[in-house]
Amino acid sequence: MSISEFFNKKARAAAASLALVFGVAGGYAGHELAQAQFQPQLSDFTLSGVPDNATQQQFTKGHIPGAADAEAATTRFTFAQRLDTLEELASMADDTSDPIILQQLQHDAVAFINDLRINTHLSEQDYARLVADYDDRVGLDVTPITGNYRNGAMYQQEGMIAAQFGAVFGGEELTATEQSKAVGEMMQLGQDSADKTGLEGGLAGAALGGLVALPLLRRTRRKGPQVKK
Repeated sequence: MSISEFFNKKARAAAASLALVFGVAGGYAGHELAQAQFQPQLSDFTLSGVPDNATQQQFTKGHIPGAADAEAATTRFTFAQRLDTLEELASMADDTSDPIILQQLQHDAVAFINDLRINTHLSEQDYARLVADYDDRVGLDVTPITGNYRNGAMYQQEGMIAAQFGAVFGGEELTATEQSKAVGEMMQLGQDSADKTGLEGGLAGAALGGLVALPLLRRTRRKGPQVKK
């Protein structure tokens, strides 16, 4: 079973088992990669295009030979078109300051970012480029609404796996908006840890082992200790 099947709701239970195995392996791989001084890379593959024989090391390095996604080009074009529309709205908002246009711009910008963060037909390279284009052409900061979408792009795909993993084993059914915000949180956690430790290679390798566990760990902490009387 490929990683892409993790996002098929009909196969969520089986795919979650794959994520667990792959994630635990990631902790060991992370240690080994740290010793080898590999640096994390923005992926050039999509989650929907990851082949069955992909390895943790390939995932970490951002390149998997044979990875192909027939929908990737169409998806990139669709997001580019949405950016064109957002740029036009931003220009109109600057010219008129019409509250209705401003409201529409914010609504569409939030939808764009949320959709971008959880699309499985985009690589992390695609993601980083589209965010940069958005900042350059639209420039509306929607972080207060969407949460982080700029930092930790190299952990975006790990964040998608982590968010789904936490939902499956936490018994939650996340909406697309909730899932997107959770991905942003995982991206920020990855970036913060990399900045703090400086061991970026190790963190990238351990991302599936570490980030995948975070949703469950954080849920446990929110519940507090369970003490039997």
